Amino acid sequence: MAKTLVIDVTNVVGKTHPDDSVALYAPRVRGSADRAGGVVSTAARVVHLVDGQARVENVEPGPMVVEFHCANYLGGEPVEVVVPDGSGTVTLRALIESKFKYSPSVQTAVEKAADKAADSERAAITAQRKAEDAASKANAKVDGALSDAVGALRKQVQADLSQVGAEVAKAAKAAEDAEKFKKAAEGALDSKADKTDPRFTDARPPRPHRMVEHSDWPGNIKPPMFLPVGLSTACRLPDGQLKVKEIPTDKDHAASKKYVDDVAAAIAPVVKQVGKWRFAKIGNVVVATLLYSATPSSIDDNRTGTSSEVIPAGFEPTEQDLYAFAAPHRETGKSAINIRVRNQREILLETFHANAGTVQPGVSITWIKG
Repeated sequence: MAKTLVIDVTNVVGKTHPDDSVALYAPRVRGSADRAGGVVSTAARVVHLVDGQARVENVEPGPMVVEFHCANYLGGEPVEVVVPDGSGTVTLRALIESKFKYSPSVQTAVEKAADKAADSERAAITAQRKAEDAASKANAKVDGALSDAVGALRKQVQADLSQVGAEVAKAAKAAEDAEKFKKAAEGALDSKADKTDPRFTDARPPRPHRMVEHSDWPGNIKPPMFLPVGLSTACRLPDGQLKVKEIPTDKDHAASKKYVDDVAAAIAPVVKQVGKWRFAKIGNVVVATLLYSATPSSIDDNRTGTSSEVIPAGFEPTEQDLYAFAAPHRETGKSAINIRVRNQREILLETFHANAGTVQPGVSITWIKG
C-alpha cells in the first residue's frame, strides 16, 4: 500500500523561502510494491513547498533519497530513508529519525494478470508524462511573460531617471551662470560707485523674493509658499527646506525619493503557489495560472471539482467576482468552462453543465490587486 508523506521544513529560526523545494527519488531501480509487474525508476519528484510544507500522495514503500533545495542550505549529502509498508500518513521527520525495514515484494499469481493490463498502463503513463510536459511549458510561458514585463518597466524607469538627471544638470548650469553674472555686475558697480554717497550707508536691505503660489500643491502644507523649479512644483517649508511634490506628472522635471523608491521596488515580482495555482504579482497586476490539470465544479448538479483554492493574502483583486474563459465543454452545445474568482478570496474552474471534462495546465486570469 502507498503512503502519504507529510513534509514540514524550516531553517533553525523557523523561517522559509518561497522557492524552497524537496526532491524525492529511489536510489536504484526496483520492483513496485503496489503494482504487479511495475517498476520504480530513479526519476526525481520535485515538491515545491508553501511556507515550508507539502503533502505527497502515493509514495511507494521502500528505499528513497531526499534532497533539500532550500535557500542557503548547507546540509551536504542527500538523506536516504526507507518508506515503510502499509497505507496511511508518515512524516518526513519520522523517516529520517527511524530505521524502517523493507522487504521487496514477492512475485505472486497476480503478476500473471499484469500482462493483460500492460497496454492500458502504458497509455496512462504516457498521458501523465504529457500532462507534466504541459505544466512545464506553462511555467516557462509565465516566466517569460514576467521577464518581459520586468524588462519593459525597468527601461521606462531608467529613461525617466535619465530625463530627471538631465534637467537637474541644466538647472545647476543656469544657477552657476547666474552667480557669475551677479559677481560681474557687483564688481562693475563697486568700481564705479561713489562710496561717500549717503544712499549707500542708509540703504535698506533688499526686498525678499516672493515665491509663486500653486493651487495643485496639497493644502495641508503651511504656509502656502511655493517655488517653481523648471516645470516641477516645490514647496519651501517653514524650516527653510525645499520639498518636491510626491507624485510627478509627465511634464515635471523632478520626482521625490519616495516616488522613485516605490517605482523601483515594484519591479521585483512576488510569486506564490497554492495547490494547483501559481500567483505572480508585479506592482498591482496579478496573474493566476493553472499548473496542473483539474476538473471544474458544475452548477446544475452542485458537484465540486478539483480546482478550488484560496487566493493568498496580498494578491486579492479589487472586483468581487471575475471570469475568464478556460476551455470548451467536451459535449457540443453545452456551457464552456470558465476561471472564476469568487468573493475576492477563492479561485476555481466552473461550468454550468456536468461532465465537462478536464482542463489542461496553462490557462490563466489577470486582475488588479485590491
